[in-house]
Amino acid sequence: MSTSSPSRSRWQHLLSLVVMIGVFGFAVFISSYGFGVTSPTIGIEHAEASGSVTQPLDVLQVQAPIRKSYEGTSCQRVIVQHNFAASYGTPFVGTYSPPKNCEFTTTIFNLSVTSTGINYDRLGLLFFGDIEIWRTTTAMPVRTGIFWNFQKEMTIWDTLLRSDQKVIMELDNLDDSVFTGAYNVTITALYYNDHVAITPADKIYPISSQSSSKNQSSMLSIPDQNATATYILPKNMERAVVSILASGNGAEEFWYKHVPTEYVNTFSNAIRPYSPFREVQLLI
Repeated sequence: MSTSSPSRSRWQHLLSLVVMIGVFGFAVFISSYGFGVTSPTIGIEHAEASGSVTQPLDVLQVQAPIRKSYEGTSCQRVIVQHNFAASYGTPFVGTYSPPKNCEFTTTIFNLSVTSTGINYDRLGLLFFGDIEIWRTTTAMPVRTGIFWNFQKEMTIWDTLLRSDQKVIMELDNLDDSVFTGAYNVTITALYYNDHVAITPADKIYPISSQSSSKNQSSMLSIPDQNATATYILPKNMERAVVSILASGNGAEEFWYKHVPTEYVNTFSNAIRPYSPFREVQLLI
């Protein structure tokens, strides 16, 4: 049995209190100041029936900071600015042009989203032409409003970022008397001149449905669609990398209702085929 003196206990209690205050202060610092990117809180205050104003909820997603500070950009450019309300089948379509008179080696995209109302989480897909460069999901909004920021390193797409591109962002959403939360999305490109040598891909080929000519996203849904592409690669290439973005969405959430296809008719209409197991294979 161990014992401690009253003096030692008081010091331990004081030390614990100091640690708690320090942790609380750090948490307040993080939630208040983030990592250098301003949160889009302006214009989404919520007025209660009593007349009081409620600040929107800051949705904090834990991530390792990409850099020590997001200040000191060589230039910035808004890539997407759109309000996704009743947006099923109607993606945002815009254009991207590389910045002029701006030296840069590093590009980071900052995603800022606000939403007020009730809705589900939604899937977001960002394309340059037929090439998907970012896939994300939203938070679920509340009546008093939410907002969040997220940063993504995009330098691997440097070849695309230095030429004109058609921008397509798909974020299918409902907007009716029940689902009232539209998503106001802004994506800003932050360009930095870090004076570092990079070796991005010289050529990038899409493996997609290639639907940008119809102003639609080029996402593939398998196994219902044919996910094949044919290219003749340069004979002098030194390295090739394949990037696959795969996610289960919609009915995939209810994996326990998926059975082997041959047993679908054995159960009710709520049962879906292909079993709950998913595997993506790349064949060359």
